[in-house]
Amino acid sequence: MKQFHYDFAMTETEKIVHKALVNMHDNDLIANGAMYLTDERLVFVGYVPNERTRVFCEISLYHIKEVKPEKTFFVFNNIIRIIDIRDEQYKFIVDDQKVWLEKIDLQLKALA
Repeated sequence: MKQFHYDFAMTETEKIVHKALVNMHDNDLIANGAMYLTDERLVFVGYVPNERTRVFCEISLYHIKEVKPEKTFFVFNNIIRIIDIRDEQYKFIVDDQKVWLEKIDLQLKALA
């Protein structure tokens, strides 16, 4: 039986490692929501402001090729860019970039 957590289904063995409120940028789309790092994947659940558009994005940890820290306005260390094995890029604005990078890195190393 699957368990549900904040609008996305989880397997019985899947565990949330870290979660926080973040923004996701994708070309012209900016969505506010929550990002969850589980021991299996990275999940974003959110909404586009002033619209009723729901945004859902999940990336299997096995499909993550690269995780890059970036800066906003060349000053603020608050962007995480995820590149998957298909070279799709995902950009997340986070409050605690260092923590996210460390936790994602630990989960990726656990898979190796």
